[in-house]
Amino acid sequence: MLPVKIHLTPEQHTALKAAAARAREPVAVVVRRALDDWLARTQPEGRLQRLRNGRGLWKGRGDLGALAAGEP
Repeated sequence: MLPVKIHLTPEQHTALKAAAARAREPVAVVVRRALDDWLARTQPEGRLQRLRNGRGLWKGRGDLGALAAGEP
């Protein structure tokens, strides 16, 4: 692994340390997981598959009223 230096606000640092303590993981592990999640959501190569996975997500919902019928 490569070391990386980042600058955080005091609030971010406090929240990060608290998240790491709750997870009982080192801060570095929490940061790497968060970065992995963010990269997975934002990388264009997985976008098409994410769109395909979401197809039909709202199908059969009875609580959408006029939206389900395509009305504005």
